[in-house]
Amino acid sequence: MDYAGLYEDWSPRIKRWSADFDEIEKTTGKRPSLQLGLYLLGSLEKFNQDASDADLERIAEDLRQLNAPVFLRIGYEPNGAWNAYPPEAYKKAFRRIATFLRERLPNLAVVWCIVAQEGGTADSMRWYPGDDVTDWWGIDLFSVSDFFHPQTKLFLEEAEKHRFPVMIGEATPRYIGVTPAAAAWQRWFVPYFSLMRQQPVIKASSYINWNWPVWSEKIGIDWKNWGDARIETSPDLLPLLRDEYKIPLYQHLAPQEKSPDDPKN
Repeated sequence: MDYAGLYEDWSPRIKRWSADFDEIEKTTGKRPSLQLGLYLLGSLEKFNQDASDADLERIAEDLRQLNAPVFLRIGYEPNGAWNAYPPEAYKKAFRRIATFLRERLPNLAVVWCIVAQEGGTADSMRWYPGDDVTDWWGIDLFSVSDFFHPQTKLFLEEAEKHRFPVMIGEATPRYIGVTPAAAAWQRWFVPYFSLMRQQPVIKASSYINWNWPVWSEKIGIDWKNWGDARIETSPDLLPLLRDEYKIPLYQHLAPQEKSPDDPKN
């Protein structure tokens, strides 16, 4: 999981991602996928006024070099007040980016991803670009109050009506952190996993493993009271997570043994 801007040079990122992916594939025998947040903040108007596809060509080539499945969250959290994307301008850019990249990258899945009620607005469908340019729906969930909020429930129901799987694009134990482990587990992780168990439409999730106060100082964004979410700093939390992830719900289905007598094989 990472982030990149529309007009940034992705070369250093591609080099780093490729090295990481090669190492993971060497160790596990499986090449991982990339979940990428493509932010449009500060570039939406420029992009909509620019008829050139040069930057989209560059992005397509960069992602092609990665040789891995990519989940692309285009202009994630459009309903967040900090983005303030005009809905029509956002949808226009989303549709153009999605159409261009999907035609060139067969291993790309486009994710339309909003932020939940506490940080966003109730009328998120104002930013919906359309079924024809979307592969997944996504929602970013941070506070426990958002897990079972009526607006979150409505969003998940709407995704099911549109017949799309849902990704939790970003999640982190905001205002709680990971220590002490027993308290963090009961206050945030239990409700978080309960949501995924109760909502089969949720098919993927991403956890932000950050020390939020430190990054708040580095970047200058007010995250100082979000807590330290780094799992590795809470040894007592690790066995609880390992036990949770042993549940078949989180595992890829193993291929069934093929019978030579089966005409479908």
